[in-house]
Amino acid sequence: MYIALDCEMGGIDLKYSLLTVYFRVLNNEFEFVDDLYLRLKPDNGDYVLTARGMEVNQINLIEHDKTALTYTDGKDVLRKWMYGLSQMPGYQRMDPLGHQVDGDVRHIWDKLMAREKWESYVSYRKLDTSSVAKFLRDRKAIPSETSGPEGVSGSLSSLAEFFGVNPEGQLHDAKTDVLLTVEVYKKMLKVKIPNE
Repeated sequence: MYIALDCEMGGIDLKYSLLTVYFRVLNNEFEFVDDLYLRLKPDNGDYVLTARGMEVNQINLIEHDKTALTYTDGKDVLRKWMYGLSQMPGYQRMDPLGHQVDGDVRHIWDKLMAREKWESYVSYRKLDTSSVAKFLRDRKAIPSETSGPEGVSGSLSSLAEFFGVNPEGQLHDAKTDVLLTVEVYKKMLKVKIPNE
């Protein structure tokens, strides 16, 4: 099983507020099993943000705050959801999948679920499309970003464009980015590695 995920934050570091997180659980054939979309805010209501972070994620903070759960309430929802998944027939610990997923997982550990509890449901082995892209570029299986205008950088949008995957929504929305990442990863699995 896989748990594809993405977070949108008020900035890159852990000191910034976690605003949204989307989880999509898939079986081993990448078929939909379940999902959870959390809109979040700090328990004390004091967001820690950067202008650049808000420019990227384009979250309207006033509207967001009206429906967002506090971190405490979000922790409870996530814990119950994960427990429910673990009770499903055939459940196995899930492999996390994302684009630069390590940062997302660290925000979850910091704000929503301690690492020890998280890793009782989710494998520590992460599948990261940015790392896979680096491997494919190094193996000359996809063009490098320095190989001309058709080159592929490590960005999710560049990979999606290269593989012909169109986003179903606005980039830097947690759900849109997860859906895009899953489709990009499925395309990556089909890439042939050239012989040396």
